[in-house]
Amino acid sequence: MAAVTLHGSTQCAVSRPSSPHVEESATTESPTVEGAAVLGASAAAAAPAERSLRQVVTGFFDKGLAAYAGRAEVTFDRSADQVLALTSPPYEFAIRRQSGEELGLVSLEVEIASRGKKLHTVPLVAQVSLVKPTVVARRAINQSATIGPADVDITALTFHHLDALGFTDPSKVIGQRAKRLVPQGATLESDMLETTPLVFRGQLISLASVVGGIRIATTAKAMRNGVLGDVVRVRASDHRDLEFDAVVVGPAAAEVRSEPSAEGTRIATGVQTP
Repeated sequence: MAAVTLHGSTQCAVSRPSSPHVEESATTESPTVEGAAVLGASAAAAAPAERSLRQVVTGFFDKGLAAYAGRAEVTFDRSADQVLALTSPPYEFAIRRQSGEELGLVSLEVEIASRGKKLHTVPLVAQVSLVKPTVVARRAINQSATIGPADVDITALTFHHLDALGFTDPSKVIGQRAKRLVPQGATLESDMLETTPLVFRGQLISLASVVGGIRIATTAKAMRNGVLGDVVRVRASDHRDLEFDAVVVGPAAAEVRSEPSAEGTRIATGVQTP
């Protein structure tokens, strides 16, 4: 048995005391409500933002995947929840990759410290995926069809490998031609597309040539298909036995940039053989 003795009042009275400084407050500036709020906001901004270890690890993978124009999606085993809930501050974290590719199952080692003093080193295993905006087919695209703005859309897709990420920018696929049927919703990849020819075999094209600082245009027949920048064989429209190379510069248009034969120069510029 023990004897317990309680000391203190059993009753109390609450009253508002008069302030001896009320009159002085008229001559002394006190911070306004707005000023107090600003001071409070400044103090909050000065304090470092609290981040959990889960957020720090996700940021570690985000930085590594920044070159792929996406963000990391990271999942952990439930047994690591307690460690992942630790925050900085008061702790500091140093993360090192132990094994694994950029995506998939990755092993990490996390050093936990406080005030510069190492406390623990814990292993972590994370499943990492890449989420990025990706160009997909808004509707089915037929084989050999030229892709237009209405044929594609952008949606966020999750990737588990880096070997087939598709395109992020629609301008990279618009104007290209489908090599095969592309189903609705399919990710557009480079091996599905080919550059649309600007010059077609057997087509009459405009041919430009610069001679002595003078640019002269005539016509010629393309001997094969060509995309922008291709060097194609062309035949003078009125000289079937005369062929030379020209560079594709636009739809049904080419330009003589290399020195053809003397006869070729005369034909290309419209100067006939005497």
